[in-house]
Amino acid sequence: MPMTESKRGCKRKSLIVVFSAMLILISSSQFVVIVNAQDPWPLENPFSPLASFPLLRGEAKFSLFIPTLQKGEFEDSNKEKRDLKSFYNINVADSLFTDVMVRFQLGRFSSRTHYEWREFFSGNGPGPERAIDFSGVRQGFDVDIFLGNKSRVGFNIDCSFYGPVFTVINNRVTGQQHSWTTGIHGLYNPTWNIFGMSAIAEAWARWPIGGTSVTDYQVSGGLKWPDTVLGSFSVQAGYRSTSVSFSEDSKGNVNATWDGVFGSISYYYQ
Repeated sequence: MPMTESKRGCKRKSLIVVFSAMLILISSSQFVVIVNAQDPWPLENPFSPLASFPLLRGEAKFSLFIPTLQKGEFEDSNKEKRDLKSFYNINVADSLFTDVMVRFQLGRFSSRTHYEWREFFSGNGPGPERAIDFSGVRQGFDVDIFLGNKSRVGFNIDCSFYGPVFTVINNRVTGQQHSWTTGIHGLYNPTWNIFGMSAIAEAWARWPIGGTSVTDYQVSGGLKWPDTVLGSFSVQAGYRSTSVSFSEDSKGNVNATWDGVFGSISYYYQ
């Protein structure tokens, strides 16, 4: 899931430097920070050169996915395996998948909240007889190891507060009501632009570490509009793939993989 970041920093000043020299050095360093975004920490306080605070940023994103169930298998309690597509005809999404995300960033640390809607039905028509549902709220946390101008790279951890549900006629298999993943993320937004518009590209991947097994990755690219005092926004298109594996005692095991293209629009407050 990701955002741009300008680097801010101040060099430590010696206690024996006279006050006038300190002000000159601080003013110079503030100018260098503006033109060079490779400082080790994004700190700036426009009201006082003697104190600094972590940079605050925010993002809101809305995405629409066109999903396809690539493969899936249900193994019942008798160890009999059935293909989700050919046997149960589960290959039609009820509608476009959606993902709504809000991210708050303080320095190198970010907190994300997602609401994801994922549901497949039998090709015979919507109904509870044959379906896969994997929808709910996911909470994520990011740590950026690299912050350079408009780009960032780091690692993340996510927890989904919902479990997948597989329903087939009179059988219902429910996965654990949470899943933990860890992964990496990156965002690239160069400083060059054309009429204020610049390219933007994002990628992330996450792997299971607990609860329901979820493997998820995404790549996207697009255009970002100029920054203003009210913020900016971007439009992107990309590809996402998700694999889920879960089981319930005495009922069976389910493995499913879906993927597809998507479009998203993001608003940035920075």
